[in-house]
Amino acid sequence: MWLSDSSAPQWVALHKSTSAWFLICGLLLTTCFAGCSAKEGTGTISGKVTLNGKSITSGSVGLISNETGQGASGEINASGEFEFTVSLPAGTYVVTVAPPPPPGPTSGDTTTKTPDPVGFPKKYRSSETSDLKKEVKEGSNKFNIDLTE
Repeated sequence: MWLSDSSAPQWVALHKSTSAWFLICGLLLTTCFAGCSAKEGTGTISGKVTLNGKSITSGSVGLISNETGQGASGEINASGEFEFTVSLPAGTYVVTVAPPPPPGPTSGDTTTKTPDPVGFPKKYRSSETSDLKKEVKEGSNKFNIDLTE
């Protein structure tokens, strides 16, 4: 029936309406996926941490927004560099830098106090005491963070 001469105009009309339907659905899906996956107004974060000009070789860097409470952190590698695995919305963030966690007790004695790590000024460990601020902009952000004692 689809190929008979008498049904040709119906087939052509059906073909045109089906093509239009697929085109409309395709455009709607493309628009939806583009809108859902776009991270408009966010920035990626990377950089290097130094203390008095010398690289810090372990620990973590955090950025926390006082406005929204949103934040993220990244580990500092042996070269003093860090990279966040998530993007952050554009805005102003307080920078925190923390030492790596102390090793656990080896003898099962939990009363022994671990010494304070050398090279991490305490004021940078909390968003309440850190005076460092960075402005995250849309796109790629590379921050050089120089701590001073």
